[in-house]
Amino acid sequence: MNPDRKSPFDRMKKDGIIYKQASENIAAGQTSAIFAHESWMNSAGHRKNILGDYSRLGVGMSFGGTYSTYYTQNFYQPKS
Repeated sequence: MNPDRKSPFDRMKKDGIIYKQASENIAAGQTSAIFAHESWMNSAGHRKNILGDYSRLGVGMSFGGTYSTYYTQNFYQPKS
């Protein structure tokens, strides 16, 4: 959820993205993107998203809040 209480699926729907499947990875507090990626790859659930059957990826980074730095990955497979 983002500060507006919207899920990644709410945001995709708002942007007109129609998907067969979708997922999101979030990391907070890592000092660089490579450390965020390493954390995701060392987590079974996040790794499954990264290596999943998706053809589209959106990435983001934000500064501020409790953890100072936030990284996101949004994956989806368009609906045919």
